[in-house]
Amino acid sequence: MNLIKTINTIIEEKTIPEWAIKMINSRGYEEISDYIKLFGDIHTLYLELEKLGLGVQFLDNIYRNWIYPSNRYHIINALGSKNILNKSIDKTILYKYVLNDMIGDVDNLKITKEGRIYLTLTNEDKVELFDEKKYYMGENCKKIAEMVFNDGIVNNWENDMWVPDLEYLVDSLSEKNYEKLVKTVLEKFETLTCFREEFENWVEEDNIGEDEFYVDINRFNYFLDTNTDRYNFTVLLGCADELKQLTKFLEKSYLKAYKTALNKEYIREYNNEIEEAFGKPIDNITVSRTSVEKVDSFYKNLKKTVDAEIYDVTNLVYNLFIDMALYNTDIYSGNFINIYRREVGVNCPYVDAPDDDVLDYYNEYFDEHIYD
Repeated sequence: MNLIKTINTIIEEKTIPEWAIKMINSRGYEEISDYIKLFGDIHTLYLELEKLGLGVQFLDNIYRNWIYPSNRYHIINALGSKNILNKSIDKTILYKYVLNDMIGDVDNLKITKEGRIYLTLTNEDKVELFDEKKYYMGENCKKIAEMVFNDGIVNNWENDMWVPDLEYLVDSLSEKNYEKLVKTVLEKFETLTCFREEFENWVEEDNIGEDEFYVDINRFNYFLDTNTDRYNFTVLLGCADELKQLTKFLEKSYLKAYKTALNKEYIREYNNEIEEAFGKPIDNITVSRTSVEKVDSFYKNLKKTVDAEIYDVTNLVYNLFIDMALYNTDIYSGNFINIYRREVGVNCPYVDAPDDDVLDYYNEYFDEHIYD
């Protein structure tokens, strides 16, 4: 009734072409498809109606009456299809006819009075952004994400780690720590046994047993000479059975250092993936969530309060939902993360520990525990 009254008022003031009246009263695309062909496409038709002051009425009519395949699909095409993203179009039109309905179907999206679109993410939501089908070091990326976001530590590779050779471990020690290692041997051992030719002279000089020689300060000062490389001392570490515990200590220190650095890198990389997708959080809140848990042998829905972060995803949702409307893609899910998984995809970043971080931790652990 209001539409007819508006049209009658316009007709009284200015004559409107009969074709235009048919457009703003049409019941679907097929009804006016011949007219659309005459103009070339629905966008050109819309622009002509805009010149007559009937653009909004045309969009109103599509929104109410054009059901198949969907009203927002036809509205997006009327406004310029994918070119909308490159045009300075009045966004209130898009919110009114397209975005408001789509966002309203998503639980963790909210439109502010200023037209900003906010996303609420819990750690549980973040986990869903990672791929459960791709694996690294024996674990899928979604499982790793659970450890990163829920525990802050990744610990699934306790027994499956590569350790570099002894030469690398010794050469990677700082001057201070290398000196401590040499002096530890001096302090704890009186004799050593090694069959390597590098120590034949010492064995012959001392003549105390097969492949055995004294641990002498004058000899070991040679290892501490800054002009001498660490090769011979590394040979001794690998050869003398008495020093096996020290070599194991070096390996354990490196392994612990690598795990610490790797864990730190996982936390950084996985949080970077969230930031690349949604930007930095603009606020921290708590939200109520329902989870299914076993209580007294029965499964019950329990409400709990969890921490969450707020992200401004205005541009992301704007572009993504317009694209979905253009291809007539339904929301299907009330959680934006599920929509993002389906439309954008999931992540599985390759992560490795930076060498500099590993060696820093290695020397730190060595320094702290060499005298344990």
